[in-house]
Amino acid sequence: MAFSTWRYIQISVLCSALLLAYLLDAPNREDETLSEELVNFLHLLSCSLWFGVQAWVTFFAGIVLYHSLPSHIFGYLQGRIFPVYFGLGSFLCFAAIVTFLLANPFCVWSITECSQMMILLFTLTGTVLNEIVFEPKIAHIMVQCQMKEKERGLGGAYGKVDQSILQDDKEYVQLRRVFRRLHSASVFLNLSGFLAMSCHIWHLSTHLLDL
Repeated sequence: MAFSTWRYIQISVLCSALLLAYLLDAPNREDETLSEELVNFLHLLSCSLWFGVQAWVTFFAGIVLYHSLPSHIFGYLQGRIFPVYFGLGSFLCFAAIVTFLLANPFCVWSITECSQMMILLFTLTGTVLNEIVFEPKIAHIMVQCQMKEKERGLGGAYGKVDQSILQDDKEYVQLRRVFRRLHSASVFLNLSGFLAMSCHIWHLSTHLLDL
């Protein structure tokens, strides 16, 4: 998802937040409970949806595709999925923060609200960094590596590419080294964000009414 699209999403969510804030603060309103429930619903929806998408992409879809597709097709598919994945995550994390602020005015914050906001901000920061910094660089390097692999007739097999054939290509070795560093950083941010959102989901579950 392009950076300009991210800005458009931010503006759209901010406008929606302002409208909700107006509804919440309107005097002599009879539907205050409904508005509060709407904010709570949107917050729970954004958090649980992103948590579910993270779990599916990280622990199921990627592993299944890796073992089910030729290496280069898997790489191409990942290059198409992850911009949408991180773009959706940025939007949902941003929506979670906005709805959290609407439901918890800053003037009534305790240590609990502060810690939960830090968790949400951490998740948003990691997701945005993956979206606009790491993912584009990883995709660009992956294309360069695949071009060199195709020249040697590699990339059609399932699973990991046999890189030993290209050990004499210094440029390829350097590209792979940079790729591993960037990919490791991206994975770390993604898993850290997943754990952080898990903590927030746990916090929300402790405040649910008994079913």
